[in-house]
Amino acid sequence: MERIRLASDCAVYPIDKNTDLSSFSCGDEDLDDFFRNDAYLYSAQLLGSMMYLDLIDFVS
Repeated sequence: MERIRLASDCAVYPIDKNTDLSSFSCGDEDLDDFFRNDAYLYSAQLLGSMMYLDLIDFVS
């Protein structure tokens, strides 16, 4: 399996009110729930800057 390089294989996106994270799943129920339901609110209340990484055309 080829290694994923964050700098070249991923893009970073901010989480805002238009971000659809309904299909997000990392296997941790609490983290899945946070990203699906609370991440934007956390960012909107200026408690932290929420972002996510997405693979760019990565083929293993």
